[in-house]
Amino acid sequence: MRQTEACRAGFRRTPWMDAVLRLGVGVRQVMAGLAGAGRCAVCGSWWAPEPGADLGLCPSCWQPLVFCDPNADLTRGRALRHLSFLAAVLAYEGPGREYIQAMKYRGRVQIGEALGLLQSAWVDLYPELWRSDCVVSVPLAPWRAWERGFNQADLLAAPVARRLRVPFLADVLRRGQETERQAGLSRWERRRNVEGVFHLSPGWQARLAGAEVLLVDDIVTTGATLDACAATLKQAGAAGVRAFVLAHASLRRTTVGTEAEQSRS
Repeated sequence: MRQTEACRAGFRRTPWMDAVLRLGVGVRQVMAGLAGAGRCAVCGSWWAPEPGADLGLCPSCWQPLVFCDPNADLTRGRALRHLSFLAAVLAYEGPGREYIQAMKYRGRVQIGEALGLLQSAWVDLYPELWRSDCVVSVPLAPWRAWERGFNQADLLAAPVARRLRVPFLADVLRRGQETERQAGLSRWERRRNVEGVFHLSPGWQARLAGAEVLLVDDIVTTGATLDACAATLKQAGAAGVRAFVLAHASLRRTTVGTEAEQSRS
């Protein structure tokens, strides 16, 4: 007993010991990868996903998410004139809200890629989405895209398009600068604020003619932005426009804080 205590008391970590420890950690990670394990985009932990069910998030990070009822009518209360269908995966609350904010405002692109996998996995719950001929993402204002370095809607739209086996048409829509921030505006004011903001990029009109378009974004609140995008796509000749978002903010629980986040989308 005394010998063990003496050994512990005299134990000192040396540089070569640290190197061996680091090597051991690296070997375990490599072995985990060879065994089919994945690394969680949120917490960084390693785990072994079920075959064909790698969502990029470990069970501890995706299980607390609040998922939408696939049978819920998300068009209720939202004056959508140009969208024929609206579906979402998550409620914009709890961990889901935290992950989306980390993606958008802290540059956690890997979380966005994982959320895109999660959203694509939910495609099968909505047969209506399989009528799509192509996928289009909601654009950011040019200065916002430059500042952020990426468009979060692109991270979500690409895996959704792969799941549906249809092309993802990047940069179809362009977004000008809104005249006023959306924060604090009423539903009617928000709709007026985005009228005429979205434009079709040159060369896409022939490709969209007669197409059933699936519009992808990260969050829907009142739906004014999605509906304005849909109006532009239909003016370009699209036969119909559906929307599939990662999360929806309840109209009854919408706060000025949520509106402010949406204005920074």
